[in-house]
Amino acid sequence: MKSLRGGIQCILSQGSSDSSQDSQKSQAIPTTLIKEDWQLILEQDASIEDLRSAIDKCKDLVLKTDECSSDRKWIVRHLCELRLRLQELVDIENDPEETSESAKVILGHHFIPRHLKDNILDSTKVKYCDFCTGIIWNVIQASYFCVDCQYTTHARCVDHVTRICANIIASERVVPEEKLRPETGMHMQDYKCADCRSNFQLTYEEEQHFDISPRLCEYSGNYYCACCHWNDKSIVPARITHNWDFKQYSVSRAALQEINLFMDRAVIKLEEKNPTLFILVPDLSQAKKLRKNLSYMKKYLSECRFADEKKILDHELGVKRHLALFPDYYSIADLININNGSLLDQMHKISVTFEMHIRSCEICKGKGYICEICSHNQPLFPFDDGGNLCEKCNSIYHRACWMRKGEKCLKCERLQKRVMEYQLTKDEEIEEEKELENTA
Repeated sequence: MKSLRGGIQCILSQGSSDSSQDSQKSQAIPTTLIKEDWQLILEQDASIEDLRSAIDKCKDLVLKTDECSSDRKWIVRHLCELRLRLQELVDIENDPEETSESAKVILGHHFIPRHLKDNILDSTKVKYCDFCTGIIWNVIQASYFCVDCQYTTHARCVDHVTRICANIIASERVVPEEKLRPETGMHMQDYKCADCRSNFQLTYEEEQHFDISPRLCEYSGNYYCACCHWNDKSIVPARITHNWDFKQYSVSRAALQEINLFMDRAVIKLEEKNPTLFILVPDLSQAKKLRKNLSYMKKYLSECRFADEKKILDHELGVKRHLALFPDYYSIADLININNGSLLDQMHKISVTFEMHIRSCEICKGKGYICEICSHNQPLFPFDDGGNLCEKCNSIYHRACWMRKGEKCLKCERLQKRVMEYQLTKDEEIEEEKELENTA
């Protein structure tokens, strides 16, 4: 990487015209929007009124552009930038001691000086600039850090950044890339890096100072230069959802940041994407059962004042509330932890705690069901292993009683009988009315 950093820094020292042009190009307004008479590309010294006016114009144009079009994506990204810049100016106005130079908003990145995030960053760890790949010397070099995607750069490189914030891309994508290495070929990229758009060197020249040969990203399927692809290793979400493959693969810097952002977001509806996995992977079927039971238990605890006073849900689930709230959705971290067994152990401990409260609490226990077939006085709950839940009326029976009765629900039969009796009575009344009309 030494020769690569030397080559890039040499380019920067010769002048910033090329990178400035790339940066301006990446921020350039789409040609289809040039005809609009509006001010969106605002300088860093724009006032609060200018920013608010541009934000209002952006909102109007979002509604006028086609859904999922490149124009709408550009407007939404720029709207995020404008809102961040507006919030910073408002904060500065409220706190005069703040300086406007303390933060920068570029291509969706929310850059702040790294010294302001010393509590988050490990100052002992060597950091490299995501733009020029050079080492960032904490003591003698100023640097910036994106609080959304962890993009880190020298202060001298921050104005040349060409990569859109991974947080913006992740928000647009909603879920991680679902295709297995969706490679399109270098010709579709015009033989340029998918990130910084620099030309690839496909033949080795002895006098070249640094490597600009293409590198394939296993996540996006695109090719990148060595500046934008550091051969970082990461799991690839699509390989997990398709093949239950947790091996580490080579990914670009942008892909690594995007994967890290999706890591704890429960957005993958796994059974809908690949139901076969729940048959072939025993841990997954066990996790599905535990999460279903947790969702049942959560309904009892959320309506119990004693559980609310003890804050059982908060203490046990914490930031993992989606395990009980949305049992069909998984995050990448959930799938990794299911594979290594840690999440199964955690969910089992949580379910034991929940069940102990439900069976001992008078309020929760009073909401249990009595099997109508055998009339045993022991209350049944949806999460009982020996119970069977009727999907129509939510009544619960012992599984053995349910099978003995021919898998018929007594409550559903009663309701159906009442409906038939009501319909029969109504038909008789209609017939009587017709007879009276004919007699008259």
